[in-house]
Amino acid sequence: MSTVVDTVRLTAEDAIALVRAVLDDAELRHDLLTRQRIRRASYGASDMAASWTALYRSLIVPATSGVGASLAAADHATGAVSWI
Repeated sequence: MSTVVDTVRLTAEDAIALVRAVLDDAELRHDLLTRQRIRRASYGASDMAASWTALYRSLIVPATSGVGASLAAADHATGAVSWI
């Protein structure tokens, strides 16, 4: 078979056919596993957490006065990270 296969299927029947093809075709199975190993490097939990953290930090307006400022100062003094 040895072709690039999109592994997303719209119907149960198509998904079953893909599973059967992967089970029957060692070359297809090897190709899918190889591409999965390459893709997973950019979708790990650490990368996901870092991306979300960067997004949240870009949305936070620094607290310069009021309750937010005192909480941020308290967090900073203890080394904690404030999400307020």
